[in-house]
Amino acid sequence: MKTTTARRATAAVAASAAAVIGLPSAASAASTVVPVGPAYGLQCVTQYASSFVRGEGWIVTGSGANFQLRYAGVQIAGSGAQVASFAAETRPGFPNWRGPGYYSFCARNNGSNGSAFISIDTW
Repeated sequence: MKTTTARRATAAVAASAAAVIGLPSAASAASTVVPVGPAYGLQCVTQYASSFVRGEGWIVTGSGANFQLRYAGVQIAGSGAQVASFAAETRPGFPNWRGPGYYSFCARNNGSNGSAFISIDTW
């Protein structure tokens, strides 16, 4: 009984602290990670974002990949050149925020021997 009460109290304190400092709750966050092998072309993960989106990409081995954050099929941030890792995020008040909607984070593995990985987090 004491253990259950202590867990509930700890959870309540953590949720209150997250709300006070503006962190999203675990229930509101969504994340997807997918691998992108060589010669797959442009691969994307897409999720709905109401107030925040962050895309990350990294490549395990090889010369790199091109990464892009997109909204409605239009690139709003990107790595430009082949790089080993890249991240981009946007939210209200940032110049590349397009409002609530479906955002994609994409990668093109340009022949690297290893796989690239892309992920997207939204709130």
